[in-house]
Amino acid sequence: MKITILKLGWEFPPNSWGGLGNACYGLVKGLIYNGIKVKLVLPNKQKSFLNDCKIIHAPAIKHNIEKKYSKETSIKKKIYNTLYTNLFKRVSHYTTSCRNISDVENFDIIHAHDWMTFKAAIKIKKSKNKPLIVHVHSTEVDRQGINNIKKEIYNIEKNGMEIADKIIAVSNFTKKRIIKYYKISPKKIEVIHNAITLKRSGCNKKEIDKIKNLIKKQSEKINTNKKKFKVLFLGRLTAQKGPGYFIDTAHKILQSKNNVEFIVVGDGDMKNKIIKKATKLGISKNIIFTGYLQGCQIDSIYKLADVYVMPSVCEPFGLAPLESMKNGTPVILSKDAGVCEIIKNCLKVNYWNINQMAKKVIQLLESPLLHKKLSINGKKEIKKISWNKTAQKCKVLYKQILQN
Repeated sequence: MKITILKLGWEFPPNSWGGLGNACYGLVKGLIYNGIKVKLVLPNKQKSFLNDCKIIHAPAIKHNIEKKYSKETSIKKKIYNTLYTNLFKRVSHYTTSCRNISDVENFDIIHAHDWMTFKAAIKIKKSKNKPLIVHVHSTEVDRQGINNIKKEIYNIEKNGMEIADKIIAVSNFTKKRIIKYYKISPKKIEVIHNAITLKRSGCNKKEIDKIKNLIKKQSEKINTNKKKFKVLFLGRLTAQKGPGYFIDTAHKILQSKNNVEFIVVGDGDMKNKIIKKATKLGISKNIIFTGYLQGCQIDSIYKLADVYVMPSVCEPFGLAPLESMKNGTPVILSKDAGVCEIIKNCLKVNYWNINQMAKKVIQLLESPLLHKKLSINGKKEIKKISWNKTAQKCKVLYKQILQN
C-alpha cells in the first residue's frame, strides 16, 4: 500500500517567486518516482501535470486581488502579489481552508514547507492525530538577522518545530541554526539536502531571445576592443543574498579590468539601493539589471555568463549554484552556504571579503584551463545530485515515523 502525504506548500511552479517553489516541485516529482502518493495543498488554483500528485486549492484569501492590477502588470508582480500581499491574512485563510480539506482527504503524514504552512499543519495534526514533518528551507533569523526578526513569524516557526514529530533541514548549516536560535533538540532534526532538476520544460524561444537582445544592447555601451566577459548575480535583491557585496566586487574588478560587464538578475526591496550604489561608484554602464526571470530564461542567462557569483550573507542551501553548474558556468560562492556541503567543483570565499571575491573572479576570467576544468567537472558532479535521491531519504523518514 502506498504512503500518502498531505503536502502543504506555498509556492509551486508556475506560481513560484523563488527557490521554495522549485524545491517543492523537485521533491514532489522525486516522491512520485519513489512510489509516494502526494496531495499538495496550495494557496493558488492550478492544474497538476504530474501523475499521482493531486493539487488541492486552499484559498489563501477570500477575494482575488489580481483584479487590482492591469493586464500590463508583469507575471512576476502578479505571482508576488498573489502570494505575499496581506500575508498574515492569507496565511489565516489558508489555515482554515487546509483544516476543512483535511476532513475530506485521506492521508498518512502531513509534510509542511516553511512557516506560512505551519499553523495549518499544527491544526490538522491536532485534529486528525497524524504525524507531522516540517521542512525548513529558510528561517526568519536567516532572512532578517537575529536582531531584526519579526517576532510573530519567529514564534510560528518555533511552535511548528516544537510540535512537529520530525524536522527536515536543508543543510547542516540550517540544522545548527535551528538548534542555536530555536532551542530544538538535534535528535529531532534530519538533514536532507536539496537537489536539482536537470531538464526544464516549457521553453519559450521568444522570451529567451528577448533576454539575449537585452544583454547584447547593454553590452554595446562598453567601449573596448578586448573580449567582453560577463559575471552574473542571480537571486532576490535582499540583504540576505548580498547584492551589495556583488556591486562592491564589480567595482573592485573594474579598477583593473574594463572589459567586464555584470548582470544582476532578480528583484527585491534593495533594487533601487543597488542601482543608486552602482551609479555612485561610477560603474552603472557596466551593470545590466534584467529584473525577475524564470524558466528557460534562467538557463539562457547562465549560458551567457562566464562566471556566477553568490555572495549570500546567510544561505540555508542555495539552488542557484546547482543551476549554474548544470549549465556549465563556474561558480564562486559564500563559504557558509548550505550547498557547499554537497559540491566540490566551485570556488569558495567569505561573502564580506571583496578583495578575495574579486581576485577569484579575475582568476577564472584569465585562466581558461581552470574555467574549463570547473565547467566540465561541475556538470559531471551535478548529475549525481538528484531529487530522486532526496526523495528516497524522505521516504525512509516517512516509514520510520509511521512505524513508531
